[in-house]
Amino acid sequence: MHDKDDSNRPERRSALIALELSRLDIDIAALSEVRFSGEGSLQEHGAGYTLFWSGRPATEVNHSGVGFMVKTSIASTLESLPTGHSDRIMSLRLPLKNKEHATILSVYAPTLQAKSEEKDRFYSELCHVLRRTPGCILGPGIGTS
Repeated sequence: MHDKDDSNRPERRSALIALELSRLDIDIAALSEVRFSGEGSLQEHGAGYTLFWSGRPATEVNHSGVGFMVKTSIASTLESLPTGHSDRIMSLRLPLKNKEHATILSVYAPTLQAKSEEKDRFYSELCHVLRRTPGCILGPGIGTS
C-alpha cells in the first residue's frame, strides 16, 4: 500500500538522482526524459538539490521533458528561475563574478524516428532560443532557412 503523499519516499527518482549527484559532488546537471508535466520545481532536502523541469501539459502524453538538478546553495543565488521554452529546451542563467552570466541549456532533441515536422519545429525553436541568448554567436548556416 502506498501513501498518497510520495514526497518522502526514498525510491523517488529525483531523490535517487540527487543523492548520486551529491555523492559525485556535481553542482548542476542537465536532465532529459524528466517526464513531469508542465513547469515546476521541487527540493530534495536530504541531498541538498533543487530540481527544475519543463514538460508537456498534463493533458498530453509526456515522453520527453527536460530539467536541471542544481545544488540548493547555487539555486538560491539565481536571479531568476530557469526558463522552460518547451518540453525539449530549458535554459538556466547562472550569475558569475563581475556582473557576468553564463547561460546553460538542457536540450533533448527528437530521435531520428521522429516526424520531420517535429524535428523542424525543435531545431527552429532551438535557433530562436540561441538567438535570444546574450553573448551567443551562431556559426554560418545555423539558424538560417
